[in-house]
Amino acid sequence: MQIEFEVVDIRKTSLSEIVSLLWRVSSKDLIGMVISSIIQGITPAATAYITKIIIDNFISGKSMYLAYFLIGLLFIILIFYNLSRKISTYTRYTLQESVTIYLSNELVSQAYTLDLSFFESAQNYDLLVKAQQDLTFRPTSIIYNIIELIQGAVIVVSFIAILAFQPLILAVIVLSILPMVLFANRYGSNTFMYYDFSTRDGRQGFYYERLLTSVENAMDIRLLNIGKILIDRRNKHSKEVMDKRILATANKANKIFLGDLYSTLGQVAVFTISVNYLYANRISLGEFSLILGTISLLRSQLMSIMVNYGNYIENSLFFSNVGRFLSLKPNINLSEKGEDVPITIQNGISLVGVYFKYPDSDSYVFEDLNIVFEPNQSVALVGENGAGKTTLIKLLTRMYDPTLGHIVLDGVDIKSYNLGAYRKLYSVLLQEYSRYQFSVKENIGLVDIGKMVDEEMLNLSMYNANATEFVGRLPKKLETVLGRQFDDEGFELSGGQWQRIALARVFYQNSPILILDEPSSSLDVVSEESMFNKYKEITRNKISILITHRFNTVKMSDRIIVLEGGKIVEDGTHESLLGMKGKYFAMFSAQAESFKA
Repeated sequence: MQIEFEVVDIRKTSLSEIVSLLWRVSSKDLIGMVISSIIQGITPAATAYITKIIIDNFISGKSMYLAYFLIGLLFIILIFYNLSRKISTYTRYTLQESVTIYLSNELVSQAYTLDLSFFESAQNYDLLVKAQQDLTFRPTSIIYNIIELIQGAVIVVSFIAILAFQPLILAVIVLSILPMVLFANRYGSNTFMYYDFSTRDGRQGFYYERLLTSVENAMDIRLLNIGKILIDRRNKHSKEVMDKRILATANKANKIFLGDLYSTLGQVAVFTISVNYLYANRISLGEFSLILGTISLLRSQLMSIMVNYGNYIENSLFFSNVGRFLSLKPNINLSEKGEDVPITIQNGISLVGVYFKYPDSDSYVFEDLNIVFEPNQSVALVGENGAGKTTLIKLLTRMYDPTLGHIVLDGVDIKSYNLGAYRKLYSVLLQEYSRYQFSVKENIGLVDIGKMVDEEMLNLSMYNANATEFVGRLPKKLETVLGRQFDDEGFELSGGQWQRIALARVFYQNSPILILDEPSSSLDVVSEESMFNKYKEITRNKISILITHRFNTVKMSDRIIVLEGGKIVEDGTHESLLGMKGKYFAMFSAQAESFKA
């Protein structure tokens, strides 16, 4: 099977970077792990050498008391060996857990600082998925590789040291090592390439799996009878991933076989030389026994080193995904300092000559857009899908910055304000609002989570969102957990009830700028009428922006802006726009006719 992919720049995380990370997380565990690995690495050579002395002493007829002494010494060595294994097991586990938690915290913290544009890019999202996948087992694997490499290196060096009396044998052993190191480096890099390019297929396969197993989609999938289609698509993407990984494994096995072949040839050569030396009386029986034991043990250790070094290369390349993700810098920095925002908005917020296009797009959503949102004014944005309404909200809230032009709050470019403080000026209900698996109180008072919730404001927010009655009927009222993902006693809300909770959360924030994007899309007629009857009171002393396709609610706004193709085509009150008999009149009339029908 031939799999083609483009060549990309990959860089393995260096050993010094990994050791530096381990040191920062837990220097004590790292030191314990290294020392215990060295002790375990020295023990086999010490045992073999003591055995060699005992054999030579027996052949030469020396006192057996020396043998007893050496056995006692061997006993002490093995006690230290067992103690080091205990220390190694403990330090390795604690270090693995500490590194995983540390990097996981770094990952979610970094994700929070990145711009919205990062999450709206498939290529960027692939990097996040890779980093998340790597965190599930890479820290464990790479620490295991380091331990095994330290032990293997110490074993090899210690046995080479005790074979220094036989330079020819030593040279053959060293020559058999070099090809194995090269093979290990190659198969580690190749494995990374195959796994790296299977991420998108893996993510798509997981997406279909999630569709098939989630409660949110269960009913829809069964009504549409598309389960078989989704299963086939899931299996297709999963097979793509499997084929790439099988190919990587076959490639890895071939490299290991070649390394093993070189090692076997080296072992046969050393064995042949040793037999000749023994018959020529150039080595003692104890030395011959030592060499034979060394050949067998070195072969297994060199194979272990080859495998672990290859896995280390592979893991370090995967580990670089985490490093790449953590090194990303946001275009709009949440932590950047800036001017304090005004306590009271005096002059409103203005878009001045704004041009905007999304990253990696050649077409502009807005060209020379000019709007002023005045204090204490309620504005409705209307237009067909794709007119730019949601994009305008992203610009106002600084999820994106204009490509050209300025957005100005009270005469100051919004880029000059502290970003965190600036965004607190907004209370925003998104069309795709979040459903948090928290209690009702936490859901609504999310901005004060971990603090004392303002009970009076909480009750007022539920009242304005027409949520008071149904919350009062919940088993634990405000303390009821919404959803059953983490609590079997949680309560599942209807779509309309979730939207009322989301509305209450927005009202609880009580910010000077209120943005509602399709706030009644899931509400029943009674709830919608109840909320909009309070709309004037809710939006008092605020700049309010309403995005909706329901024209019965639009007409209560002070001002209506009609967008089409990213441009303002009409701007005025409900009555003035009807009088123009233009775009707004046509949309309003079409909806009115549908209600009559």
